[in-house]
Amino acid sequence: MPDELPEKKGAPLTHMFDCPLTQIGHHQAFLIGKGLRQQGLLKDGFEIFVSPALRCVETATHVLKGLHTISHCMEKLRSKFLP
Repeated sequence: MPDELPEKKGAPLTHMFDCPLTQIGHHQAFLIGKGLRQQGLLKDGFEIFVSPALRCVETATHVLKGLHTISHCMEKLRSKFLP
């Protein structure tokens, strides 16, 4: 589960109706991130755009964990969107 969820109209109740990612989905997303990192397919400063649906946020979170960039991305998001 991600540490934080993006704002979504009707949240947090609307997240209750989103189907979560399965454990296999978590692992697959992590492996995709790991593979992207190992192959060097992403350039510095890459951006990820994701739907506010829970399963999409979870997928992005695990891809970033596989890339070893999750903490850096969360810091940038906080500095950009939080006062």
